[in-house]
Amino acid sequence: MKLRYQGLLPWSVLKHVHPYLPGAIHARSFYISARMSRTALSYGTGAIRSLRTMFWSRIICQISPKPGPNLPVITCRCSGAVITWADLTPTLLDLAGAGPELPPPVYGRSFKEIMTQCLSAGWDEVFTSHTFHEVTMYYPMRVVRGRRYKLIWNITHGLPYPFATDLHASEIWQSTLANGLSHYGKRRVHDYLHRPEFELYDLESGPNEVRNLAGNLGAQAVLGEYQARIRTHQQRTGNPWILKWDYEWLCNIPPQPLTLGG
Repeated sequence: MKLRYQGLLPWSVLKHVHPYLPGAIHARSFYISARMSRTALSYGTGAIRSLRTMFWSRIICQISPKPGPNLPVITCRCSGAVITWADLTPTLLDLAGAGPELPPPVYGRSFKEIMTQCLSAGWDEVFTSHTFHEVTMYYPMRVVRGRRYKLIWNITHGLPYPFATDLHASEIWQSTLANGLSHYGKRRVHDYLHRPEFELYDLESGPNEVRNLAGNLGAQAVLGEYQARIRTHQQRTGNPWILKWDYEWLCNIPPQPLTLGG
């Protein structure tokens, strides 16, 4: 079977590499392989769906982890609702009849009711987090993403951004280093490795998340609003990293001169 991806043969997708990947030949080869794998999966899913008498009551959940600025945020194509992978478990349980409301430690919420709707009221904001990829690659982050803005809080921003072993050894990254490239996709390699405490992006004017607005005077109101959203979410979920807000503030207070009583 000669696989195609939306009518495109492998060599014709070379010009369709996403902007968050470099243009090196290794990245293009990886992109072709990924697209062909997704095509094969689509063929398989279609074959299963055609067996209606056997699978009439089955639910097919096809998840494709897309690297880049949208991971792990998913947008329901029908409703436009913004969801995260945390919503998948309660949704599948809801579809199985377990009900939309589940006790902790099941997080997220079911999006069963909006899967066929064209409205997405109440599904405009998500919170995500990262602690480490592997246990030796520690880099906690907390994120809030709205319709227009996204704020990333790099809690240990003084550390260089760590790589997963497989990603560091990948041909894409190694070719970036070997060729001395200054950019990884549209982002500078230095900025990729050394990240500021806060990254604020306007997803409408800059969907590739390259221009950080956190230092702009005109964006301070938005920055403060989204910082407050992260903190409120931490309070609601009992996140231990909430102490960092007050701890950092106390550490930044300049020392006061010692006054001795007479």
